[in-house]
Amino acid sequence: MSVPAARPRTVTTSNPRRDMKTGRSFLLGGAILLTVPGCETTTAPASDHPATLSHNPNHGGNGGPGGGPGGGDFQPVTVTFVDALGDGVTSDGRGPYADDTCGVNAEIDQAKRGGQMTMDPDNKRIKNNQFTQCNGTDPRYVQIDFVDAVGGVGTPQTVPTTGIFQVWELHLIDPGKSGTVNARINTGPCGVLRWNGADGSDQVSATRTGDGSTWALTVSATDVGFCRDDNTRWYIPWSATISIN
Repeated sequence: MSVPAARPRTVTTSNPRRDMKTGRSFLLGGAILLTVPGCETTTAPASDHPATLSHNPNHGGNGGPGGGPGGGDFQPVTVTFVDALGDGVTSDGRGPYADDTCGVNAEIDQAKRGGQMTMDPDNKRIKNNQFTQCNGTDPRYVQIDFVDAVGGVGTPQTVPTTGIFQVWELHLIDPGKSGTVNARINTGPCGVLRWNGADGSDQVSATRTGDGSTWALTVSATDVGFCRDDNTRWYIPWSATISIN
């Protein structure tokens, strides 16, 4: 199973095996892969935090869609990238990333890191009855534009990645309020691109709706993202929403 080529404006990375998974068990550089028979898996760089196993409702957990405490340990969600002009983290052009649709695994673990959302665009096998809406069996991916390096240090390129996208501390923001959260995405050129207030990076601005079901996330054109492996910093604006299904 191969990842579709990036859109025509792109320049692909010189090391594609590091920025996309081939099949369901791709191991990023410096990562730990956990496998449990019958369960889906995902990866997490060892130097950032312990590897995590993506939730499967057949292997424990409540899996409920509730909007807060009492709604289940795991909340299935839909991640939608706004894809505005100038955004540097965008979708693959195939719409929102909804949990258990077109191979996507997307959910909030309410018990972890103040509410941690993990979205893996090709974590699961695409179901036979979804082939039409999913354009066959091609895996989903996210596109990242490394264009504006802080201080000019870094190699400009555009990279399609099937690496996991995480946002945490979501439930620390009360319904109807705004605040900041942390985010990261696994991608080949730098291992992990993150916005968490460390290593000179900025956090992500977030606003939660009054009913608590949706977060609007924004990284502005002046906010800095940090690449873990090569210590480069980038201005990569993006915006997205996370909505509980």
